[in-house]
Amino acid sequence: KWEVGKSNDPDTGDYDTAQKTKNDDDGKQISLQRLAKADYDIGKSMGEMLRHKVRFTTLWEIRRAYCQAFSKDFDAIAAALSDHAFDPLAAVRNAIVHKAGKADREFLRCVTKSPRLSAIQEGDNIPINGLLLSELIPPVIIKAVEFLDAVGVWICDRQRAANDGESDT
Repeated sequence: KWEVGKSNDPDTGDYDTAQKTKNDDDGKQISLQRLAKADYDIGKSMGEMLRHKVRFTTLWEIRRAYCQAFSKDFDAIAAALSDHAFDPLAAVRNAIVHKAGKADREFLRCVTKSPRLSAIQEGDNIPINGLLLSELIPPVIIKAVEFLDAVGVWICDRQRAANDGESDT
């Protein structure tokens, strides 16, 4: 059941927001003001309407966002996204950006499956070189292609189902 509740949208100042009752917050509420701006056609602007609610700043947030976006029949998408091939590369990126390239506890927690990276001690500089990158990047490319293929199949399945529904009427 949906009802209009009082909720302040920090981007628009809009207080009228459709919400599920019983605190069933799945993060997919859209303010009525945003819906009106889209001429009540969410199919063309869903990403724009939810952009203020979804952050893509960490690997965890990216995985969470895609799980919400593809919440039905998304096993292949989830399998590609949850693969641990992304973890060491994300850990290296985060250490470079946030720790000046030094290993910290979070880095070490994320690289336990990488023999080369797990040998680094906390506080050590992470040696960024071609050998390391040649180990990190190919598995990520493979999983990224699997992810894109799975999303393509997911979209085609939805389009096919929608077209089949139209032909029945």
